[in-house]
Amino acid sequence: MKMRLTSVLVLAFALAVCAPASASIIYSNGLINGTEGRSISGISGWEVADSFVSAGSATVTGFDAGIWVSAGDTPTTVTWTILTGGPSWNGGTTVASGNATWSNILWGQYPTIYIYSSTVSGLDVAIGAGTYWLELSKGSSVEEKNVSWDENDGPSTAYQYTGTSTQIGSEAFTVYGTPVPVPPSALLLGSGLLGLAGWRRLRKS
Repeated sequence: MKMRLTSVLVLAFALAVCAPASASIIYSNGLINGTEGRSISGISGWEVADSFVSAGSATVTGFDAGIWVSAGDTPTTVTWTILTGGPSWNGGTTVASGNATWSNILWGQYPTIYIYSSTVSGLDVAIGAGTYWLELSKGSSVEEKNVSWDENDGPSTAYQYTGTSTQIGSEAFTVYGTPVPVPPSALLLGSGLLGLAGWRRLRKS
């Protein structure tokens, strides 16, 4: 009976380790607040960067953010950068960057402001465990007016660059990705340890 139980444990461990990875939330800084926005507009040349933490190795596939534009306007594109060590203007090191088109869902509208839950997808950025920064800049809209990132004061650390660097309240965003599976060596080690435990129990019995 003890050997059978050990075999089941080994099989369960193997299935858990080898199960295909699925897309998940790598980091969430909280929901859209809708009370203040920080400009990331290309027309102003301003930028915002927020820190985020990855618990393990993963492939970043996209992110979403709360984006403000003038009433009747729609966000179109943004330049994104993922860095280590801080924002680019504070000496951070770029891991990956690119220009992307937003996919938008209207979150709320006010007499002078539309706020969208805006998503960038199709990324393929490998990261390890640790602290990173998501930096947004050169935001554009259909009407080529100001574009801002919703400030929700989540747990992230954030900075805005407006010619000088200023620490600010952090923004509403979520980073999505695919966790990297545990390597086969871990499977072999785990199977060996479980097998040894079963053998020792059988020998004692």
